[in-house]
Amino acid sequence: KSATCQVTVSKKVVPVTAIEFIETDHSVYIGKSIQLSVKLTPSNATETPVLTSSDESIATVDENGKVTGVSLGNVTITAAVGDKKATYSVEVHNPLIESITIEPSEITIFQGDTARFTIKVDPPEVVIKRIIWSSSDNSIVRSTLDENYEVKNDGSFVGVGSGTTTVHVSVNATSSATANVTVVEPDYMAKEKAALMAFYNAHKNHWSHHDNWGADGPVTSAWEGVEMDPTGTHVKGLQIWDGLGKIPKEIEDLTELEYLSFNCNLELSYGLPKSTFGPLPKEIGNLKKLKRIVMYDYPLTGKLPESLFTLSNLETLYIVRSQYMDNAPLSSSIGQLTNLEQLDLNTNNFSGSLPKEIGNLTKLTWLNLSYNSFTGTIPASYSGLRNLENFDLMGNGLSGTLPASLAKIERFPLIWGRTVQFNNFTQEDVRKSKIPAPISPPVKTISGKELDIEAFIKGNKYTVLFDVAADYPEVAEYLASLENLYKKGKSKGLGVLTFFDNNSNKEPDLSRRDQLFKDLLKKSGAEWESFIRHMYDEIPTEKAPFYAIKGDGMYPYGSINQIVIIGPDGTVDYTTLVDSDQKKNVENALKYLEKALNVSMTHYESKSYSRDGNYKTLQKASTGKGIDLVITGDAFSDRDITGGTFEKAAKQAMNDLFMVEPLKSMKNRFNVYMVEAVSKNDEYFSRCSTVFSGVFGSGSAVGGDNKKVLEYAKKVIKTDDKMDNVMVLVLMNSYRDAGTTYMMDPADESIYAGGASVIWIPYKDVTVTGGYSNMATTIIHEVGGHGLGKLADEYSYLSLGEVTSSEVTKINKYHKWNRFTNISLTSNPNQVLWKQFIGDSAFASENIGVYEGGDAFWSGVWRPTEQSVMNDSYNHSAFNAPSRSQLYTRIMKLSEGSSWKYDYNTFKTWDKAHPTKVATRSIAETDKEEHVHIPPVLLGKTWKEVIDGR
Repeated sequence: KSATCQVTVSKKVVPVTAIEFIETDHSVYIGKSIQLSVKLTPSNATETPVLTSSDESIATVDENGKVTGVSLGNVTITAAVGDKKATYSVEVHNPLIESITIEPSEITIFQGDTARFTIKVDPPEVVIKRIIWSSSDNSIVRSTLDENYEVKNDGSFVGVGSGTTTVHVSVNATSSATANVTVVEPDYMAKEKAALMAFYNAHKNHWSHHDNWGADGPVTSAWEGVEMDPTGTHVKGLQIWDGLGKIPKEIEDLTELEYLSFNCNLELSYGLPKSTFGPLPKEIGNLKKLKRIVMYDYPLTGKLPESLFTLSNLETLYIVRSQYMDNAPLSSSIGQLTNLEQLDLNTNNFSGSLPKEIGNLTKLTWLNLSYNSFTGTIPASYSGLRNLENFDLMGNGLSGTLPASLAKIERFPLIWGRTVQFNNFTQEDVRKSKIPAPISPPVKTISGKELDIEAFIKGNKYTVLFDVAADYPEVAEYLASLENLYKKGKSKGLGVLTFFDNNSNKEPDLSRRDQLFKDLLKKSGAEWESFIRHMYDEIPTEKAPFYAIKGDGMYPYGSINQIVIIGPDGTVDYTTLVDSDQKKNVENALKYLEKALNVSMTHYESKSYSRDGNYKTLQKASTGKGIDLVITGDAFSDRDITGGTFEKAAKQAMNDLFMVEPLKSMKNRFNVYMVEAVSKNDEYFSRCSTVFSGVFGSGSAVGGDNKKVLEYAKKVIKTDDKMDNVMVLVLMNSYRDAGTTYMMDPADESIYAGGASVIWIPYKDVTVTGGYSNMATTIIHEVGGHGLGKLADEYSYLSLGEVTSSEVTKINKYHKWNRFTNISLTSNPNQVLWKQFIGDSAFASENIGVYEGGDAFWSGVWRPTEQSVMNDSYNHSAFNAPSRSQLYTRIMKLSEGSSWKYDYNTFKTWDKAHPTKVATRSIAETDKEEHVHIPPVLLGKTWKEVIDGR
C-alpha cells in the first residue's frame, strides 16, 4: 500500500523597481494607431503595468499599448505599477486629405438663381478647419458666403451674368477641387433689356447721360441711372437725366420697377419738333409695383392714360411742366390712388373743374395743381385732406368762396395763401371764406417784448400782418406809407405787426440781414412791434427774435411783401395775395384800410417852384467837342431841391457812370449838366403827382413823360444837333429796383450810332461804398451801355424762345446805324461783328467767342462772351472787349468829329493801357425762365418827333 503527499509550489514575485516607455512616435493621425512599449526594471519583474490616457476623447490606449487617435489635441499616456509610473506624450494630428469631390460637378442655372454645392473629403475623419469657396468670374457667378469664409461643407453661388465659369473650393489650405457652372439668361431678363434698349433708341439723339447703355451681357447698375434689385436680375429703378424722346410701350416689361424718374432740362426741348415726344403710354398701368413716378420738364404729349390711375401702390406722382400735354380735364379716376402721399401736377395745361375725387386721397401731405387752367370752385371734399402740409392751387382760373369745411385741415391757416393767389378770387371771395387768423405761440419782438399774437389780434379792430421782404429796396417806401397810415388809424383800432424771414444760416450774413430789417424799420419811423423769424433749426432761439410753427411762417409764402389784414371778426378781411398788380398791392391794401377806418393819409406838397428848370454844370469837357449828359429828377419836391438831396444824387450818379473803362479814362470828353425839376409830391403813391409822371411797370420797367423830359433837357442843350445825341438820365426818387432806357432814332443817320436817349432809374438814398453806389452798375448798364454805346442786352430768357422776325428786322436796321454791335444774327465766327477779337491773344482772358442768347431772346441771337455788365449786371460791372471798342469808337467820333477813324490795333494798345476793375451791383439776378429785366425801348422816333408829340 502506497502513501501520497501534497506539495504547493509558489511563483516567485519579482517587484518592479522602475518603469519607462521605449521611445517611438509621439504623433498619430485621427483614426490611426501607434504601438507603445514599456521597459520594466528589473527585466524579470513579474508585475504588469496598467496603461491609461489622460483624455480618451483625444486618444485611447489599450492594455497592450496600442494608442488610437480620436480627435485633434495632445494626451499623456501613463504606465503605472504600484507607486511606479512613467508617462509618454502623444499629439493627435489631422489626417492628410487624399481627395476632395464637389457635387454636382456641373450645373446650369438661370441668372438670379442659386447653385448649391456640397463636398466629400477622403478620408472622412479629416477635421475641416477652413473652407474657401470662390468663383473664377464674379461677373457670371458670385459666392454668397461672407468674406470671413464660414466653415461649411456646402457652398452657394448666385448667377450674375450669362456664361460658363468654374467654382473652386479649398479645404484647410491644402487641397482643392472645382466644378463647372453655366448661367443662362431667363426670358424676363431679355425682355427687360429689350425694354431699356427701346427706351435708349427713342432718346439717344437727345440724351447725354447714358453711360454703358447697350453694353454686352445683362443689364447691370453700371448702366447710368439704372438700379437693380438685390439679386441683380430685375430693374428696380430708372432715373433719367436730360433725355428727350418717346417713352416706348415696352416699358411694361420692367415688371419689378418701383420708381421711375425723369429730370430733364426744359431748354433742351426748345427747337425740337413736337413729333420728337409722345404721351405717357397706357402700358404704364402694367407696372403694378410702381411706388414713385417723378417727371420734371419731360415733354409729354396728349393726355394721361387712365391706366395710370390703376397703380394702387403709387405713393408719389410728380408730373411737372410737361409743356405739350393736351388742354384737357384731369381724370376723376385719380381718386383711385388712395396710397398717394405726394401729388404734383403743376404747369401741365389741365383744364375744367378740379376733380372732387382728389378728396379721397386722405394720405396726401403734398398737393400741387398750380399753373394749369382749372376753373370753378374748390370742391368741399378737399376738407378730407387732413394731413396736408402743402396746398398749392395758384395760377389757375379758380374763383368763389372757399368751402368752410377746409378749416378742418389742421394746417389750413398756414397753407391757404397759395390757394387764392394768381387765380380769379376776389377780396369779397376771401372775406366770405372766413379764413381764420393764425394761431401762434408768443413771439419775442425786436424791442424785447413778448407778444401774444392771438391776443394782439383780438385787441384790434383791424390788424395788418406784413411779411416784409427786407432785401427789396421798395420796402422802405411801403413801410413809410404804412407808418403814415398807422399814425392816423391806431386810435381807431388799427394794429400793425411786421416780420421778416431771415433765411440765412450762417454768420455774418445772418446778423447782416437782421440789421437790414431793423434799419428799414428805423428809416420808416415804424412805431409798431416787429419780429424776425430765423428759418433754420440750428440757430439757437435765444440768439435773436424767433418765431416758428412747425417751421412755418404766420401764413404761407405767396407774393413778395405780402399783407394780410385781419378784420373785426378775427378772420381774413383783405389780402394782397389776390392782387394781380404786384407793384400796387401794398398801396391797394393801404387804400382799403383808409376806407375801412375812415382816415386819409397825408402827403407832402411842394410850396415853391421857383427853382424848377434851373440847371447847373457839373462837369465841362476838357478834351474834344464834349458829349452831353443831362441829369434831372422825378418825385423830388422843393425841399429835396433846396436841401441838396437831388444835387447829391446827381453827382453820385455821374460818379457811378465813370466807374469802369473806357468811360473812366474818357470822362474828360463829357459835359454833364444837372436840371432841377420840382415835383408836387416826393413819393409815388397813386394820388401823388410828379413832374414827369413816373410810373413803374412789370419787372424792371419804368418810365414816364419822355416829351417833358426832353423839354427840360433842351433848357441846357440849346442846339438841335447836340440834342440829337443827348443822353438824359431821370433819377426817380424811389427805392425800387428798376431801370429802362428809351432809344430814339437818329435825325442824321450819318452820325455813328446816333440818336438821343432817355434813361429812367430809381435812385433814392443809395448806399455808397468806396466812392460808388449800390446802383452803380445799373447806371453803367443803362446809361453807358444802352444810352451812350447803343448796345443791346446780352441776357436771354428761356420763355421768350427764338428771336422773332420783327426783332430781326429791328436788329438789322440798328446794325446799319452801328447800334447793337454786341449781338449777331449769325453764329459764324467769321461773320460776327466782333470777329477780330476772336482768337486774339490780347483778349484771351475774356474767352471771346460766339455764345447763343441775347437781346432777351433764348435762341437765334449770339453774343461775344458768357458774361458782362450787359448780361448779368448783378455780378458784373465790366464791358466785354467788343463793347468797350464800341464805346471807345462812339466817344471818339462824338468828341473828335466824324473825320476820326477807328483802328483796331490802336484800340488794343489803348485798352491794354486802361484796364478796368470789376465790381458788382444790387439788382438780384433773375431766373432764366422769368422775363423780368426790360430791354431798351426802341421808340422809332427822333427826339424832335417825341418832343413834338408825333
